[in-house]
Amino acid sequence: MNYEFLEELTQKVKDSNISKKEKDIFKNCLYNTFTKTIKEIDDDNIYVITGDIEAMWLRDSTMQILPLMYVDDKKALDIVRRVINRQFFYLNIDSYANAFNESANARHWADDDNDICDWVWERKYEIDSIALPMWLLNKYYYRTFDKKTLLDKKEIIEKLIKQIKLEQNHDNSSYLFIRNNDWKMDQLENNGKGSKVSYTKMSWQAFRPSDDVCKYHYNIPGNLLISKALEDASEIWKEFDIDLSNSMLNLSKEIREGIEEFGTYNHEKYGKIYAYEVDGLGNYELIDDGNMPSLLSMPFFGIDNEIIRNTRKFILSKDNRYFYEGEYFYGIGSSHTPEGYIWHLAIANELLTSNDIEDKEKLLKLMADSDADTGLMHESFYKDNPKEYTREFFSWANSMYFLSVLDLITQKIDKK
Repeated sequence: MNYEFLEELTQKVKDSNISKKEKDIFKNCLYNTFTKTIKEIDDDNIYVITGDIEAMWLRDSTMQILPLMYVDDKKALDIVRRVINRQFFYLNIDSYANAFNESANARHWADDDNDICDWVWERKYEIDSIALPMWLLNKYYYRTFDKKTLLDKKEIIEKLIKQIKLEQNHDNSSYLFIRNNDWKMDQLENNGKGSKVSYTKMSWQAFRPSDDVCKYHYNIPGNLLISKALEDASEIWKEFDIDLSNSMLNLSKEIREGIEEFGTYNHEKYGKIYAYEVDGLGNYELIDDGNMPSLLSMPFFGIDNEIIRNTRKFILSKDNRYFYEGEYFYGIGSSHTPEGYIWHLAIANELLTSNDIEDKEKLLKLMADSDADTGLMHESFYKDNPKEYTREFFSWANSMYFLSVLDLITQKIDKK
């Protein structure tokens, strides 16, 4: 594969005023992602491994190749097209799965997952596994106006819409997840159906973007993002199928209505904020998680309002129990990693959603200073010692680093 565009990006950063270490990490992360995680299947498909696990996550792969959307190079955009094709190929195989194999080789994270087929690495249902490929397809279309790639996805998109609507009433769903291990974050209550919920108009999901089980099964960042992806897609599809366009828009509106009615919380200190998860029965999980989509990341996806701004103040404070602060480092962690461990993704999200150039510079330095002298980013690191980290090779974090650099030096990362 020809990677001439990598040199274009490297040169753009080389001429910027960021530090030498920040430039070196940029180059390391850039080449690591595009020389070690991407495999050509054929002229229309590319397989993207997540890093130290040789499986393709629908969520991760979207963000791994997203920086190519900001390169003026046809070959770079063709990589995006081919990744999108592969994502929708997998969604057509199993739209409840979160991660897939390169071939139907029957490799799985755990062999006892329910209804798992040979293509699927793991079958944890996370609505972002649908939302992010749809969101990427929207962005790709606005960038290229490639009608063929869009229209080829029509039947799969219709299938996904039916599933999102079905999961507004999870009692009607056949999805189960039962795994026979001792880790509580892998377990769904009620014989694999999940904890009790009430109808809210939002769409149900089993697991968080971290792949940990939801405490309450209406995840607000996931529902905000799928609503946004459907809203944007409805504008695109007006030209090609007005019925499909209307179906998307109506579902988007329903979900947003549910979020506003059931997914907000009147906080005594911060005012009206978004919860991270709710069940529609009056229970709220008031946190944010270091993975994405997160509440912190919503402005990056074009979702910004007073409630989001209030929520940002909450989640970047010690009132969010996953906000950690050491002597030199601070940021948001996750139930997925040990207490006190900060996620590089969360620092990148804080940078990408900040409007303050000095704040962006400080956050980029924070990321560079916490690389543990590896020249790369990681899943998470301990707040008092970055050399204590999780995952040696986590490509998504690397891609978020160089996306953060591009944002800082160009100030042109659009949020549509």
